[in-house]
Order: sequence, then structure tokens, then C-alpha cells
Amino acid sequence: MTNYRICRINRTGYAAAFDRLYGDDPSLKDLPSDQQMRAFFELHLVYGDSFSRAMEALGNESLEILCNAEHIQKKWAQEHDVSYTETGWVQEIVRAQIAAFAPDVVYIQGISTDAQGFLPEGDFRQAFPGVKLVVAYSGFPHDMDRFGGVDLVLSCTPEIAGYYQDRGLNSPLVYH
Repeated sequence: MTNYRICRINRTGYAAAFDRLYGDDPSLKDLPSDQQMRAFFELHLVYGDSFSRAMEALGNESLEILCNAEHIQKKWAQEHDVSYTETGWVQEIVRAQIAAFAPDVVYIQGISTDAQGFLPEGDFRQAFPGVKLVVAYSGFPHDMDRFGGVDLVLSCTPEIAGYYQDRGLNSPLVYH
């Protein structure tokens, strides 16, 4: 029995990790997206898949998305006949993955200030009415306009939690 379905969206800023991944094995780009993800996580360079494994051990279904892992994401889109634009592929492919997985919870591991990240902007709630909770992790203060579709902001220091709480956001302190 599944308790709930959770999707963790991660933005990795480590281009060198992907350079290493595909440099060590250029044929990896031709493999299915799930095999590319597994190979990336096996490098243990940045965020791994321990979150999903822990969620699954608790009886939840979990999906990991590396939203700006271009080869992996575009391969997933190809496998699922998802079209995207070259300027909007991050948001478009992630939205397709959310639609396909139908999570109860979306957890964004790190709010990003650039187009290579994912935020639940615009019509997110209308497009995904089954999403009951959107959680984001923030390691440093951001402008409040970054949190329009976010219900809960996890903060890693008392100062950051206070910054968000002072601005009316639900922001509990969760240390690394």
C-alpha cells in the first residue's frame, strides 16, 4: 500500500559532474533516461537518490527529477513523446513528468534564481489539482516572488527561517 506519491525536483549546478559522466562513457547518452539517472547517482558527486530510497522504504512512491540534466531530461521526453522548446525545455519536460507521475507532494530541492531551475509558477495548481503540497528547500534568502506556488519553505539556518517567517511564509527550520 502506498502512503503517498512524492516527486523531488532537483537542480544540479554541477556541469562538471555531467561532463565526467558522459566523458567516462559517451555511449551513456544513448541509454534510456532511467539508466542515465542511475549512472549519475552512482557517481556520488552531488545529491543522490537517498531521499527517494528513504521515502520508498516508508511505503511511498517516489520520483527523482534532475530538472536541468539536459541529456537525461531530453531522453525522457523522447521516450514519452513529449515535445518541448529549446528555451523552455526545463519547465516543459518537468511538467510532463509531473503529469505522468501524478504526485501528491512536489518537493523542490533548492529554489533557483535562473531559468535552469523549476518553480511551480503560473497555472501550476490548475494544471495539477492532485498535488496537495508543494515544498521547497531554500539554502539562502530569495525574493518573495519566487514562492508564489509554494506551500512550505524548508530553511537550513535560523536566520533564513526567520527571514521567510517575517514575510509570512510557513518556513520551519530543517538543518542539513
